[in-house]
Amino acid sequence: MNLRSFVWLAVGPTILTVLFAMYPRPARGQSGNDWRQLQRDPGRTGYCPQAVRAPFRARWVWFGSDWVLRSKDSGASEPKWKDDLRSREDHSYRMPASVPFSFASSMQPIVAAGRVFVADVQGRVYAIDADDGTTIWTADNPGGSLWSGTADEKIVVFASVLGCVTAFSASTGQPLWQVDTRKAITSAPCSVGEVMYVASQSGHVYAVRASDGEVLWKSSYLGAGIQGGLCWHKGRIYTGTEAMEAVAIDAGTGKVVTKRKLMGQSFRFVWPVAVKDRVIFTTVPIICVGSEYVNDPVLAGRPGQAVGWDPKLKPGYANVSEEQQALRRWLAGRGKYWQTCFALRAETLERDYIVATGATEGCGTPPEPPVVDDQGRPLLWWATAHPMLTNPDAFGTNFSVDISAIDLATGERAVIDNGRLAGQTTETDNLYGMTVGSDMLYLRQNFRGTYCINLKNSEGHRISAVYRYRDQGGWPAAINYAQGQIKGSWGPKVVRVPDTPPAPSSGRVGPSIACGRLFFTENFCLTCVETGE
Repeated sequence: MNLRSFVWLAVGPTILTVLFAMYPRPARGQSGNDWRQLQRDPGRTGYCPQAVRAPFRARWVWFGSDWVLRSKDSGASEPKWKDDLRSREDHSYRMPASVPFSFASSMQPIVAAGRVFVADVQGRVYAIDADDGTTIWTADNPGGSLWSGTADEKIVVFASVLGCVTAFSASTGQPLWQVDTRKAITSAPCSVGEVMYVASQSGHVYAVRASDGEVLWKSSYLGAGIQGGLCWHKGRIYTGTEAMEAVAIDAGTGKVVTKRKLMGQSFRFVWPVAVKDRVIFTTVPIICVGSEYVNDPVLAGRPGQAVGWDPKLKPGYANVSEEQQALRRWLAGRGKYWQTCFALRAETLERDYIVATGATEGCGTPPEPPVVDDQGRPLLWWATAHPMLTNPDAFGTNFSVDISAIDLATGERAVIDNGRLAGQTTETDNLYGMTVGSDMLYLRQNFRGTYCINLKNSEGHRISAVYRYRDQGGWPAAINYAQGQIKGSWGPKVVRVPDTPPAPSSGRVGPSIACGRLFFTENFCLTCVETGE
């Protein structure tokens, strides 16, 4: 008899499941070809060892089970690979006028064993072949979902806005079990070994065994509903409640270990990220019209000046170190309500320093949570007059926003300086969700599209944008679904993307990286991107 068999007989299946939750195997068979939950892993790092590199091209675009475009350039000889998906002037894809579904902007596809899983807001789950975009099955999901589910070779699970957690057979779509939390679920579940964790607006966190849906524990009431997400780290579940408390829960028992009050308005649309000995929480700041220039007086060395557009403001500090000291003083004083990033000690949830990112976002959308790069560094957006990676300026301000790492020992901004800027469009209240594949940083939002930056040399490429022309500007990319507006008007020859039922606006997420490809949703389609010739 081996050790596992002895433990099973001695302590029983329920306790053994708890032990697996405390000391898990990789997330339900995670492999380098899979992206099995939001941001790929239970720590929500958003990191994959694989990269998809330029030149980019659309492999297939899914507009529903009966309308899939497959690129004739992708090398397949079958007749169904016949569509011209190259992007160029005066070219639009062959698209339906409308589709019966819509995806929330937070619906990051999950990929397991060659299948892509997404859920719409109308109440359907879809399993799609990752290679050619064929629909394998569809299933009912009443209430619809805003966020990713979790999946492995056998089971896929989605949480609905109605509060139900439903498991389906990954191969057939047959419903397997359902757990009703009785309140809305507006975040993604987290899978660790044999156990799945989900947070509900009921104010409880649930641990559910994936194989049969048994509820292993339900936490005590945490003092308020939970709108945002959760992560797992070293045997604990971390989440934030709408009482603005960061909470650490024992993953084996459901008991609250510790909690910490944070600044902010909410945790909606965001999730904590585990890295090394820290858990980084992001909160929603003040909803402020004109937030694109909230930082300007501070960055100009005039922190007492009234906030407002002033074209005469210039950088007030000679370098990043001086600028960071000024931002930290401001965030510790008059600007304290703009603290949105908290790097807490995972063991105690203690805070050792202020992370001086400044105000990024603020018009109702929270700052994007960090992503972890191939060197184990958490990357964040920082307000600055000294960008080193992204862009020399940003729309709506004299200054900029840059992507830099956090020095976890001090909380300081650790710049990524390759001697050049990548140059993509930035806007302090309209930034991008992030994921990382090897040394490639992928950026995405549904309006401006998808971009990538090589973290080693700052080489940047635009991957996708819905329209080639939009918002009085040009957005030429490897993938443009339609030509778009020309000189501010919709001409009779201009093709629009498909109409959809209404979809709620939600958080921003980077593309999924799996099977050597990128996957992301627009509200009207699912797109697979590969490296072209």
